Amino acid sequence: MAVRVRVATAADVPACVELGARMHRESPRFSRWPWDADKVEALADRVVDDGVFVVADDGNRLVGFALGV
Repeated sequence: MAVRVRVATAADVPACVELGARMHRESPRFSRWPWDADKVEALADRVVDDGVFVVADDGNRLVGFALGV
């Protein structure tokens, strides 16, 4: 499977929020705290325009992301 890393767009935000929710549920540490999809979506929307936000996709779906403010 070839994975491509690229700059994220606003269209990637919903998939990143879902992927983040999956990672949150699987985390022994972070799953103890509540997940707030609206808060994560708002952060991602802000960072896509004014930050560093990249996604990794395999041609069919997102398989990872990284962001920074």
